[in-house]
Amino acid sequence: MSVRLKHHSHAVTGLFVFALIAVFAILAMLLVIIGAQTYRSITDSADLNAQRRMATSYIANRIRSSDRQGNIRVEEYDGTTALVLASEVDGEAYETRIYCENGELREQYVSAADPFDPEIGQTVSEIGEMRVSMENDRMILVEIEQLDGTTNALHVSLRSE
Repeated sequence: MSVRLKHHSHAVTGLFVFALIAVFAILAMLLVIIGAQTYRSITDSADLNAQRRMATSYIANRIRSSDRQGNIRVEEYDGTTALVLASEVDGEAYETRIYCENGELREQYVSAADPFDPEIGQTVSEIGEMRVSMENDRMILVEIEQLDGTTNALHVSLRSE
């Protein structure tokens, strides 16, 4: 009879060990799933934040690099407002026009004599909408509405005399 009890206790011990390993495996898998979801949420949030900053940083840097007397203005072209950055190359006038068309922040670099054609601009970033205005010839206000509905405002004070 003692042999039988010994064999039965080994079976219970083996079953307990198997159940313990199964619980550990299930918990480990749940931890991996939760970690993957958290990682995805963090990377999506970081991507959205980077996209928000990219459009405003891009415009701010373009304004600062063109900040010379009379080189920056806001123009209206058939209902599209554009930030126009003038430059001169070998005595010929050129313009960089930054505007929003069909939910895209676009830039076109053309001769100043060329008419505005919103379709030829290169896409910089996807955005919802952009509003540009110049206040007292010294301050440029750019409001960018993102795809998620949030709005970022950029105020750039011109330093040129």
